[in-house]
Amino acid sequence: MESLHECLFAHPEFREGIHWCRRVYAANEVIITEGERGRDIFLLRHGTVRVTGSAELEQGGAIHPGFSDLGAGELFGEGGLLPDTRRAATVSAVTDCELAVVDGERLLTFFETHPAAGYRFMLSMYAQAASRLGQTNRRLLKVLAWGLRAHRIEGYLDGGSDAEARGLGHAGKAMG
Repeated sequence: MESLHECLFAHPEFREGIHWCRRVYAANEVIITEGERGRDIFLLRHGTVRVTGSAELEQGGAIHPGFSDLGAGELFGEGGLLPDTRRAATVSAVTDCELAVVDGERLLTFFETHPAAGYRFMLSMYAQAASRLGQTNRRLLKVLAWGLRAHRIEGYLDGGSDAEARGLGHAGKAMG
């Protein structure tokens, strides 16, 4: 499968300065912020960025866990292809980075006149999104398993019955 760069930035009519621009970010600089609106999508040309979210705690306050680090050739900000969409995460530069920044609206207009390039780009973007979803599912299941163990509800891990999960034996009697 073609990379995102090959199917879009190598197209002779997808020109820098017209359809996209280069931006450089210093390490620790925030590129996009969770909750803000934005139409730009980003392809990482060089460097590493970190994708983080915000989770509110029951006791007040919040934590900002990292979802993943992205490297050269990876895309983020895909929601910029859709109008009136808020950013789902914050993305910050881990190292000095160079990004190709594309306005989502201009990209869709380009795809209207170059549908084959649009199809290849969307297919490549979908493959990247599917890979990330699989990775997220695996991480979520690990966190779920950890939480069940931490609360001593291991019966759910092995597909055990509800009675087993509450610490009751097969006959429904409390185990000692």
